[in-house]
Amino acid sequence: MIDLSLKDNRPISSFNFYVGLEGSAVFDSFQSVSGIGASMEMEKMDDFGHGNQMYSLPGQVKYEPLVLKKGLLKSKSPLTSWCYDYLCKHKTIFTCSPKTIIVCLVESPTSNKLDSKNIVMQWTFFNCIPSSIKMDDFDSQNSSLAIETVELTYSHLSFNNPN
Repeated sequence: MIDLSLKDNRPISSFNFYVGLEGSAVFDSFQSVSGIGASMEMEKMDDFGHGNQMYSLPGQVKYEPLVLKKGLLKSKSPLTSWCYDYLCKHKTIFTCSPKTIIVCLVESPTSNKLDSKNIVMQWTFFNCIPSSIKMDDFDSQNSSLAIETVELTYSHLSFNNPN
């Protein structure tokens, strides 16, 4: 007999997600999100006096840049508007402050709005600063979408599993 109590132990699909600025009612649908993760530098120390032992001590935590890709829309989202302001209007750290960005993985979207009951996983990125915003190549010989790529650096992240 099959135990149906294990139905929540299935892998989660990764194609239903939203990205937005904390405090904003508008969450964007991106084509892809990458760079979610952390790694720790390990410092090698030999055991003084014993030639055959070595220890690894934890060092600093490092984060990859958060990379967001989406099709270009006529209307700008709060997130991309903030990035363009930060990078293209010559604003400095004193006039354009870092933001907190949230990435939500959802089970199945029921409408165009993010429903907190459908959130399966959530990552929060703190003190985000856009390091680049760029467009993919325009090519008259190709009928692909115009893709906008935003790259952000951040100080740290938190992970929340609401279940």
